[in-house]
Amino acid sequence: MIIELKNVGMIKEAKIKLDGLTVIAGENDTGKSTLSKALYCIFDALPDVLDVEYGAKTYQERFESIVKHIFKISEEDLYIKLIKLYQTTSMT
Repeated sequence: MIIELKNVGMIKEAKIKLDGLTVIAGENDTGKSTLSKALYCIFDALPDVLDVEYGAKTYQERFESIVKHIFKISEEDLYIKLIKLYQTTSMT
């Protein structure tokens, strides 16, 4: 999934590729919080879209739909990536 932002907060223009696990990092005052809020708004609206498009009613069904249709990876691959990320960050 690629999200494009234009003239949102301090972000003049950005193209963000969300692919599996995406980490947003940067210096202070570079728009990380603005991007996070924009993503929250998008994903907050997703349950309604998923209900209509895919018939997802429960949180589990919604999660499965997001992983399958938005991130285009399997749940197993997502869990593996999360475990690897946790192991990497917990070692520091």
